[in-house]
Amino acid sequence: MSKIIKTTEDGWDCAPAIMEVSELLPQAREMYHEIQCCKRSMSAKEMLSDLNDFVTDLKQRIDDAAEELGEVEFQTVEDAE
Repeated sequence: MSKIIKTTEDGWDCAPAIMEVSELLPQAREMYHEIQCCKRSMSAKEMLSDLNDFVTDLKQRIDDAAEELGEVEFQTVEDAE
């Protein structure tokens, strides 16, 4: 059974666990840019290790968010000022 959380937020600020996942996304963009556009500055072993660390961290954050929010639905309500 899902749990409904009422919030005045219409974005994902109401779900810190999802925000933590999104904090890693700029790192993905940087790694993509490094691979596609930059002069090679590290060994293949180092690059693969960095990619593996990124994927491991991303997977852990997604798993944590899924555990916390898997049964949650957010409902946006008007701010009662």
